[in-house]
Amino acid sequence: MAGCKVDPKRVMMVAGVTQIVLGVLGPIFWGLSWLYEDVDFSASPLWGGLVFFIPAGSMTVFAAIKECKSKAKIAALMCITACMTAIGVIVSTSLASAKDNQRPSPETGDLVINGFLIAIGCTELSASIISGSQAVVFVRQS
Repeated sequence: MAGCKVDPKRVMMVAGVTQIVLGVLGPIFWGLSWLYEDVDFSASPLWGGLVFFIPAGSMTVFAAIKECKSKAKIAALMCITACMTAIGVIVSTSLASAKDNQRPSPETGDLVINGFLIAIGCTELSASIISGSQAVVFVRQS
């Protein structure tokens, strides 16, 4: 793929919007888990989405739109914290799912919701890594 050049601002926009969407979906699926009796009270998808994923995605999009080097640096740092948070979401949801599987009759809906939350966490981790790395590339090119 020699000669194939990717614009870091476009990648930052797409990855940032992905972070925002996943930051909204995480709390929604966590809220759906309240439909079941045995609720995971860690709330990592809730605070992860509202406190880390949505702000990191917003800052990444904002840095790409404004083409500002300092905002891109902040976005890269926010993406690092979003990566750590995504790992926390994956681990806590996996532990909750493992605990649910040990019950005599685990509820299928709860396991499906946990599966979606794990997938959201993995995708968020990928989007945060891509956003942060492209923000660093943008800073170096500017």
